[in-house]
Amino acid sequence: MTKICIIGNSHVGALKMAWDNTCRHYPTLDITFFAQRGYGLKDLRVEHKSLLPTSESLASALQFTSGGKTEIDTQLYDVFLIYGLFLTPYFPDDKHFYSQAVLQHALYDHVEGSLSFRLLKQLRSITDKAIFAGHDPLLIPTGELSNDSNPVAYLDAIGTLNRLFYQPLFAEVIAQPLDTIVYGRHTHADFSKNSLRLAVGRKSDLEAQPDHNKGHMNGEFGELWLRQFFGKIAYRSH
Repeated sequence: MTKICIIGNSHVGALKMAWDNTCRHYPTLDITFFAQRGYGLKDLRVEHKSLLPTSESLASALQFTSGGKTEIDTQLYDVFLIYGLFLTPYFPDDKHFYSQAVLQHALYDHVEGSLSFRLLKQLRSITDKAIFAGHDPLLIPTGELSNDSNPVAYLDAIGTLNRLFYQPLFAEVIAQPLDTIVYGRHTHADFSKNSLRLAVGRKSDLEAQPDHNKGHMNGEFGELWLRQFFGKIAYRSH
């Protein structure tokens, strides 16, 4: 049995919805979710081999999403996934107008300031187990769009994240499934339909995301994402 720990914010809702619907198909996998909406996971602190909440609201959300646990004990899991938490691929507007030094500095500010990367460093300080990261879903398209459907710029952005930030910490950012991507750097609008708010034990649990939602995805998206992730885990274990 491979024990997986998934930590993240509201974007975890799509993965949890998918797992609840498909877990029976994966008898050798066991997933525990630890999630809180927004920036709530900023209240995690390192203690020994665990991450502990420093606020009552975070403790409550972790207990609800995990099924009873408030402590993320790294000794209990084989694989970690940090999902969402404001990590996004970096797409410079136009590389021709910026020096390499300026682009590099902007990229470092972009990644180092994310809650996802902060959590990665916290985890890596207390465990040497496999850690993966999934970025916030690419936004669904609006307005005028390029006709270029090739995701080469997106894959290049993921490669840059891994090369400069994640590989030095023996971690890996996983690209969003390519069959969810349109116009090279957006998520197909169908994957945002019927998306629901992450359940954390509040009255607003599982409410429909507002119509103007451009970044939260549904269970269908979550299922595709998890299927790809499970393939990554299986590949690494051989």
